[in-house]
Amino acid sequence: MRKDAVHKGERTVFIVYASPGPVMSVSDAADQLAKVIPGMSLLLAMNQNKRDLKASKELQERMPFWQPDKVFYPILMRELAAGGYEGRLVAPADAGLTDDALKNLNRADDIIDWQSRYLTRTPDHAPQAVPRDYSMLPSLSDALVLEVNLAYGAPEDGEDHWTPTLTAVMKLYRARSMELLWRHEETLEDKPGMKRSVEFMSKPADLIARYETLMPALAQSMSASFKTNVQYAGAAAAAAGGGSP
Repeated sequence: MRKDAVHKGERTVFIVYASPGPVMSVSDAADQLAKVIPGMSLLLAMNQNKRDLKASKELQERMPFWQPDKVFYPILMRELAAGGYEGRLVAPADAGLTDDALKNLNRADDIIDWQSRYLTRTPDHAPQAVPRDYSMLPSLSDALVLEVNLAYGAPEDGEDHWTPTLTAVMKLYRARSMELLWRHEETLEDKPGMKRSVEFMSKPADLIARYETLMPALAQSMSASFKTNVQYAGAAAAAAGGGSP
């Protein structure tokens, strides 16, 4: 994060978006073998996406109603507030963003499309580099936007074991220019919570409980990284005479 990226007291709208379903990664022995065949990469990617999307939909159909963004938001907000952030954190509702507006900002065709739009790092010139355009929202014209994209999933290890996993991508934008000031990504796995797929499919509430157990540790880690970078920006950097990391 560059020096003077954040000014003391600057309004910062804090938003957590959740993936529209579980992010799955299902291994296939045949595809592993085909990787050695020239020209097979595109076909392999298509097959992988189909398997992952199928597994995601099957698990989603069995899971009880759950809003991971609503659960994670207050946990991460507490950590950020305790981190001495120079800006002023504001909830979406206090910035004039309704639930419908947030839903529109988090649109995607499916979980594969959502990952491509909001999780994957893209070149600055790519069309999807700025998948959400906050500059089009007048209520955010003077604000920064701190967005968190939270994905929950259970990658498979090739032997039918699923590991509960959370991935969070945090981005700080200056809304009116859509300048990306900072980006950070973290993944947290619950190795002790690994089970065979049939166990989680038969009791998906156990999987949700695992995710919620991971959230405090993920929030602490994300907040610590944000705090470290913010020290090089805004009033903190000016006072210290420091520069960008």
